[in-house]
Amino acid sequence: MGGAEETSSFSVEFALNVEGRGLVVLCKFPHPPSVRIRVGDPLEFVRPDGSSLHTTIKALDMVMDARPGLLGLCLPAEVSKDDIPYGSKVRMAHSKN
Repeated sequence: MGGAEETSSFSVEFALNVEGRGLVVLCKFPHPPSVRIRVGDPLEFVRPDGSSLHTTIKALDMVMDARPGLLGLCLPAEVSKDDIPYGSKVRMAHSKN
């Protein structure tokens, strides 16, 4: 994640395996969102131990929840729930424009 980009960091609220969808990570985003989020966007999960996992968004899931700004990020099949422990942060690169 570099070049003419800025990075935003968001909290991982929960990760769950959804049958037929795979791993869905629920993240708290500002409402309204401060960045554009698209399928295929690169993500970096920074774990509490300081290690990181680089992946992409496979799909987006809307979460019917009373809290605004909660969004489900569906991850590729090779990412497991154990890869995203509680307390992880998700970093997203986005254009400065």
